[in-house]
Amino acid sequence: MPPPFTEFYHANIYVPDTEDFSIPIRDYAPSGEFSLQVIVGYGTRSEEAVIEVVRPDVEETFTDSPDLPELDDGRRAVGHFSPGAVLPVAVTIGLSLLLYGLWLMEGEIIYNFIAYVLLFLGVIVAWFSNR
Repeated sequence: MPPPFTEFYHANIYVPDTEDFSIPIRDYAPSGEFSLQVIVGYGTRSEEAVIEVVRPDVEETFTDSPDLPELDDGRRAVGHFSPGAVLPVAVTIGLSLLLYGLWLMEGEIIYNFIAYVLLFLGVIVAWFSNR
């Protein structure tokens, strides 16, 4: 596994007095620290320094997005009246009243049953049409 901060590595470098080395830090390296070890005199002397990687805080700015279109996906707002939504309910109520009238005049129980099921289905359709 490669080191998380840098791939910096040098061996056998002759430094007569002082020398500046740039240590490239990876772009995706997180904030943290790593140690840099310097061995001199053919291994007779060793120094270690802790290098701290500090990433600047990114300031998040949020702005309005003028490039986004207005949302008009055809959904109705709550309380919006449209004749197309009322028509199925009106037809269901009309057919149910007709069937209840037939039941009262004829006395056949099947008319009452169909009218009840039709009203129940009308309520379910009206409920899901508002979603």
